[in-house]
Amino acid sequence: MTLADLLVSPRPLAELRTLAILFSAELRDRLVAVQAKYGRPEFTVFPAGPTTDGRYYHCADILAEAQPDGIYGAGFAHLDASRFDGVEVVPIEEAMALLPQQEP
Repeated sequence: MTLADLLVSPRPLAELRTLAILFSAELRDRLVAVQAKYGRPEFTVFPAGPTTDGRYYHCADILAEAQPDGIYGAGFAHLDASRFDGVEVVPIEEAMALLPQQEP
């Protein structure tokens, strides 16, 4: 599934918490920049990663606050929605498995 697919119909918060949005470092930088410039300054986006394949992820529950009245709404509105079909959505366990293993 892609982010474009996920945004077609709203999902319950409980379901969003089971999903992760995987994206490139370029998109991560854009997400952080638009939130810093247009979003509420007390809320910062901190994607996890990099993953073993060089991507970053954020729990999909961020989408609940990406609505126009949400804490990430102003920043999210400045992202290029035409690129959302290239953003993969996976179960959160799958995204976490892509994080490099820490040495004990």
